[in-house]
Amino acid sequence: MDVKLLTADAAYPPEAPKIKINYRENLDDDEDDDDQDFQ
Repeated sequence: MDVKLLTADAAYPPEAPKIKINYRENLDDDEDDDDQDFQ
């Protein structure tokens, strides 16, 4: 994850990759939580 973050920082402004990464993490967390709740 560190390498991806550094690469994104170099290619794009720091805010854009930060938001993208956080958004993806939140989606994954929500999906995992929902799956556990349903089971």
